[in-house]
Amino acid sequence: MASVLKEVELAVPVKDTPGAERLVLSALLEEGVDVRALCAYNDGEKTMVLLVAEDALRAKQALAKAGFECKANPVVVVGLESRIGAVAQLGAHLYNAGIEILRSYSSYTEGSEMVAVLKTHDDARAIEILQASLQAAAPEHAQDAAA
Repeated sequence: MASVLKEVELAVPVKDTPGAERLVLSALLEEGVDVRALCAYNDGEKTMVLLVAEDALRAKQALAKAGFECKANPVVVVGLESRIGAVAQLGAHLYNAGIEILRSYSSYTEGSEMVAVLKTHDDARAIEILQASLQAAAPEHAQDAAA
């Protein structure tokens, strides 16, 4: 089922070493924290791990316990059916509304669901636009499924 929510993304800077992302994930796994979406990149000096967990507070506590510092950022998280062009369609709706996407990444779950994480210059408005677009598209998908 499609959903659009304001959630918390944790930004975790890690020293640039092989397996840096693994260290962050291991700290979360050790405390039983599930990660819904993850993005990691290297800027030449450090690796930045961006993640959305099922429980942001528990994730932040687990990371602190393991010696990581992290910053909490508000983001828009969209859960929807996994299909070709789904994320591009979200971007198009925001573009048409004049909302700039600052960064995005997605994660796929088992079955046919996905999670898209978006940071925009106006998250509150982005949520409104995306909720409206998903509600408008719901009857179309219900008809497709019935056919």
